[in-house]
Amino acid sequence: MAGRIRSAFSHSNSEDWSLVARLLCERAIARVAPSGMVCSILRSLLENLARCEHEGYPSGLADPEVFLRLYALNDRKIAEQKKILHAALLLVHCRLADPEDVSDTGLRFLRLVHSHGQILCLSRGGWSECQSLIATTSGLVPLQVLLPANGLFDDFLPASLYRPSKQRGSVELDRVATIEMAMETLKAYSSELYKNFRLRIRTIALTPPIRDEARRSFSCRLGYYGGIFIDVIPGDVIDAVVNLLHEYCHQQLWSFWFLRPESAIGEEGVSVRSPFTGRALPAPVMAQAYLIYSATLDFLRWAALSSNQRPALDRIANDIQKIERGLPELKASLSKSLRNSSSLTDLFAFCEQARP
Repeated sequence: MAGRIRSAFSHSNSEDWSLVARLLCERAIARVAPSGMVCSILRSLLENLARCEHEGYPSGLADPEVFLRLYALNDRKIAEQKKILHAALLLVHCRLADPEDVSDTGLRFLRLVHSHGQILCLSRGGWSECQSLIATTSGLVPLQVLLPANGLFDDFLPASLYRPSKQRGSVELDRVATIEMAMETLKAYSSELYKNFRLRIRTIALTPPIRDEARRSFSCRLGYYGGIFIDVIPGDVIDAVVNLLHEYCHQQLWSFWFLRPESAIGEEGVSVRSPFTGRALPAPVMAQAYLIYSATLDFLRWAALSSNQRPALDRIANDIQKIERGLPELKASLSKSLRNSSSLTDLFAFCEQARP
């Protein structure tokens, strides 16, 4: 098997959480009014970061909600008043302020899963707990699964990505059980990859059923670092693993490129059409896709040898053929759009050497 592809995504450094947070915080400070409230909050957070790093791994930073707010504070398009709200929410997620301090912000939910162990929903009497929206998996590091709820991600996701859901009860529990089985399958495939997945990914948000083959899963780069969104089909373990692996790889690569920008491939202004989905996406995304589909191909080949169920084998074989047909086309498109890119050449060489 292509062990080198497998190991390419097996490295995960616990220090990355604080490194990315500190860099985002420093950049945000440089972009806001130096005497304003937002800058004061960010400086307090930066001092807290330094204190946490001195004392050891800042586990409290391993929270996608912290990065949602830090990323927003780096966005030049967001107005100062809106940034004040993000900064106030950042204080709550870092346990430097109380949820009651942000009860009049217009938010319907506060996702305080990692900071407070709960999700709060707004009612006439203020915030109340919605514990039924959280499922926790077992394992090396607790993995929080957020069940779909109308308006749960209204503060940053459009309705086209997170549509209203009417599913409840046993169907959602079946989807959570499928994630549990998918994690066990990932562990059987590569124990090292499984370990680092658990360190990198802290939140899996189940989307309302999308059933869109072109977008079965998604993530938000560093804008929700450590959190991924997946449409899980109950009982379809292989499909779940493929989507988990796909988004994990994106998370690994976005953080790696952020901390080591010289390693990034392509420019955002250049688009490349995907032979797998038909969508034109930025070149860096499609460069990642080439490596991700190579990793997926390795997993599916392993799964084909490990499965003894005919329907599963037929589906896996079909998926393998699709990837084997699509990779050369994607390689040609990337080569045409990103001429003279030494990093892209290295990427192709890496994937070719890793294949059996």
